[in-house]
Parts: sequence; structure tokens; C-alpha cells
Amino acid sequence: MRDPDPANLRQNERPAVVDVTEQGQVYVATAKVQDTGWLWLKYWDGGQAKIPPHRVRAVEYLETEVYGEPDANGFQDKRVSDADWRQRAQAMAGDVEAAKAVLGDD
Repeated sequence: MRDPDPANLRQNERPAVVDVTEQGQVYVATAKVQDTGWLWLKYWDGGQAKIPPHRVRAVEYLETEVYGEPDANGFQDKRVSDADWRQRAQAMAGDVEAAKAVLGDD
């Protein structure tokens, strides 16, 4: 399975900026609220984590867009709309520690 790519997202990926208590903002490839209330994250390097609800201040989902010609199944490529956010994600895929919050202490 490939790592998330901001210029070629899977259909189920929802890029977001998550504001984490005592950590600040974390830019992730996907953020999904679980049935338990915890927030599941997938980083741009493919790593995953969960954050308890009391540590999440806000989640801001970024706009995405489809582009290009449809493939044989009728799907078009999907990407983060803003070129600056795409560039940040590509940089984060190479500098994983700068992108991750400290999550395992709860």
C-alpha cells in the first residue's frame, strides 16, 4: 500500500489540519472521528495515530479537487486544492518527526 500523495489522493483520504492541545497544529493526510470519539490520523508518510477527544481543539478539513481525464472506471485524480498545502505535505513526507504530535502518553 502506498503512502498518501497530496497530488494524487485516494478517494477516502480527507486532508486536515488538527489543532492538538499542548502540541499545536498537525497537518495530516486523513483525520476521521472514531465511534469512541478518538480522532484517527494518517500522516503523509503513511504512519497512523489516535488522539483522545480531550486533546483535540479543532479539525479543519482542507479543500480537495478532482482533475484530469477519467480513468477506465470513470474516476478522476483527486488532490489538495491549494498548491502551498500540497508542497507542505510533500516536505512532511520526508520530515516525519516535524509533522507528528506526541500521542502515546494518554
